[in-house]
Amino acid sequence: MDKKEFIFPGVVLGLVLVTALGLLLTQGKTPSKPLITEAATSTASTTEGTSTPAKASEQPAPAKSASAPHTAPAAGPQYYYPYGMVTLSVNQAAGFKDGLSIRPVQVVEDSRCPLGVECIQAGALRISLKSSINGQSAYQTIALGKSITLHGDTITLVSAEPARTKDSVPAQAAYRLTFKVEPK
Repeated sequence: MDKKEFIFPGVVLGLVLVTALGLLLTQGKTPSKPLITEAATSTASTTEGTSTPAKASEQPAPAKSASAPHTAPAAGPQYYYPYGMVTLSVNQAAGFKDGLSIRPVQVVEDSRCPLGVECIQAGALRISLKSSINGQSAYQTIALGKSITLHGDTITLVSAEPARTKDSVPAQAAYRLTFKVEPK
């Protein structure tokens, strides 16, 4: 056997293994969605009714199509969300340019009709919502499909995932709550 015949297949096999390992390590990881600038929030970088948080130090993000509202990162003082649809987990906050911040604290009641069950009544889902503006905090209860007015803005609880099953109610951490936030 010639030395070249032995080395070449070994090099090719090594490259294949390194490439396969790289693909395995990156599988399932998606790049984070770029943030838009604070100035761009007035033009609301929205796609199909979803909102994207804004950070003052980042460049505008190109519009992307989406099939459902995305889950937004926890909002801090540097993040602003354009008005529109925002999906939050329990204890995840969203702050808006006018200073309003909302955070679903807990699901108080989930008596929705479970999947695969025929119910006489649809049931209800109610959450405790903490709002803050100018250092003042308040708690309200909002029901699925209902609206409340907070500091002049209208907040509607549009949807809640996951659905109930006939065997159990979802854990608090599993809920994804979609709100429609409309300015004064």
